[in-house]
Amino acid sequence: RLSVSPYQSTEKCALALSVSPPTAEALEPCGSGDWRSLMKKILIILVLCSPLGWVAWVESLRLLNDGRIPIGVDTDDDEPKGDNAALDNAKKKADEVLKLSDDLVRSAVTLEDPPETSESGIIARELASVARSRKDHRKNVERQQDKAGDLANEIEENLKTLRQDGRPRDVPEDARKALMANLAEYEGLEVRDTNLIDSARAEAAWPKLDREHSRHDLDLLYEKLDRWTPQNLDLGLQTRESVKGHADAYRDYLGNYGKVKRSEAAALVREARERFELWSRGATLVAEVKDREAPKPNRVPAKTDAVRVRTVAELATTENPPEKFVTTARRLARILCGDMLPEEKLDEVVALNDGGTTRQIPRASLGIIWKDGSAATTLDKSRFNEFNLKVADVNGFVYNNESFDLPPDNAPPLTPTDYSKAVNAFNEERARVKRWSDEDLARLRAVCDQHRDVLGGNPKSGGKTLIDRIDALTDVVHRYPALFSNDSN
Repeated sequence: RLSVSPYQSTEKCALALSVSPPTAEALEPCGSGDWRSLMKKILIILVLCSPLGWVAWVESLRLLNDGRIPIGVDTDDDEPKGDNAALDNAKKKADEVLKLSDDLVRSAVTLEDPPETSESGIIARELASVARSRKDHRKNVERQQDKAGDLANEIEENLKTLRQDGRPRDVPEDARKALMANLAEYEGLEVRDTNLIDSARAEAAWPKLDREHSRHDLDLLYEKLDRWTPQNLDLGLQTRESVKGHADAYRDYLGNYGKVKRSEAAALVREARERFELWSRGATLVAEVKDREAPKPNRVPAKTDAVRVRTVAELATTENPPEKFVTTARRLARILCGDMLPEEKLDEVVALNDGGTTRQIPRASLGIIWKDGSAATTLDKSRFNEFNLKVADVNGFVYNNESFDLPPDNAPPLTPTDYSKAVNAFNEERARVKRWSDEDLARLRAVCDQHRDVLGGNPKSGGKTLIDRIDALTDVVHRYPALFSNDSN
């Protein structure tokens, strides 16, 4: 059982190799009494003689057998031949390693000054030089740590000045410059906290970002989107390019500081990420709205109404959108559904009962004489049609300067065409729609199926495309049922 001091064996051998690895040779065998010396020599032989592995192996066996079992070596054929001077130098250096003082080895390990009397020999001097260099490096690190600590405290104080109500605000230029100068100096140190640097820069960059791409502007955009309808176009919406510019600014901020870890900066990053989502998704909403506002010849040809609804629905249901965006997108999607399936116009003509004879008269030319003395109006500009016109409110009709009395038997004076009957059935069912859900669309489809032939028989009307539009919208609702399956606005 051997007890070997770490300062007298392994570390010395390792230090010898790191300073100047010599060439290897077979060393003379040792006696049997000094096991500590024996272990040192075995380690040195195994390391120093690696280029001549065969000799190292033979010599190790000879030492372990305590020199009592001679091993024959055919020196004429097997012993390596080499430069005697190099072998002598290797042996000399190995002896120097064995003679290194414990104090000298300890100084290299503990980063202390080596003893003045310990530098005897080349390896000892080189080891002492290494010890001094490591000590100087330690002192430099300590100085850097002290300086870094002072600068970190100054940066923290600068950040406290920057924060108002817990958030970074615009501060005087000299205060901002002081913070940036401290950060630049701190960043140049070998010893530094990168989390502090990144977080401080994130806080310093926030006031300008918040000023030029403010939350107020973002809220104003969504306020206008929440009021948009195809009939209410004069809202002063920003262009898509303008909205995208705001989104790009927040994208750049997240690219620079998105991985900060300190709590104050991490809170800003979370807010920046939400604003980025609202601005970037809002840019798409604006693009869809602007395209819908454009006159038909100027609209994007491939942007059918169903595609427009699908684009808005997809943005509202994928990749964890902010709740504020979901609310606005849900409303817009349903507005666009209603725009895609508006209340259909009745037939251009209406049947007038003229003394038992039915006459087809254009509703835009049929004047109504009111009992209350109000000015005569045409049927199309009144608030009534053949389904809700009350006989009690009418004195008669005028067409081509010819007057027509009401039927004497109080029968309805106007009779709808078959096409108007089909459209009226659709309009009545459409008035019951609340969410444009799959169930709502199924009921509309059923009504249109009952009048399929009549709706398709009028080439100048919108009825001929009703079923196709319902089917296209149903496909979108099937993909994103959550957006149309509740009563949220």
